[in-house]
Amino acid sequence: MPYTDPSDGGTLDLANGTVVTETHWDNMRRDLLYLGGTTGQITKVALDYTEATDLFNGTAVLANSTTTLLAAQAFTVDNATSDIEIHVSMGGSLTDTSGSAGAVRLDAYVDGATTRKLSIGFHIASGSAPFSGGTARITGLTAGAHTVAVRMLSQTAGLMYLRCATNTYEHISVRVFERKR
Repeated sequence: MPYTDPSDGGTLDLANGTVVTETHWDNMRRDLLYLGGTTGQITKVALDYTEATDLFNGTAVLANSTTTLLAAQAFTVDNATSDIEIHVSMGGSLTDTSGSAGAVRLDAYVDGATTRKLSIGFHIASGSAPFSGGTARITGLTAGAHTVAVRMLSQTAGLMYLRCATNTYEHISVRVFERKR
């Protein structure tokens, strides 16, 4: 049988007669290993998550407090000597309600404790601070199961907007890459 693109709902009949469904094809594509940037280095996509629901819609945020924007998502590290890259893509905003200018910071929390700064934004008094995400590299994680969460620290009180389902421009996703050495 000739090749039919599985993304169109078809199947792929391999030379030995095995039929691969669209679900199998997606799993193979997700788990696919490919050569990384340096000789001999292999990169694995350990997590590829995009939020599909509205998380915040004018939700009050307290000054100098940490707010979880994306709950912990699980990923697995195969090798303790690997470099781990966490990439967060985000479009959301915090509208100041305190009347003061301030800063907001976006952090990645690995296993609930390890913090890596991803980005920082500033807003004028009664203004709005957009978020754009960022990337962090981590070394020294043990092989095995881990989690990553995304949190925000705001210097001032405000209203948080992150409506992934109902606003085309607001989103949050996280991808974790394991770069094996």
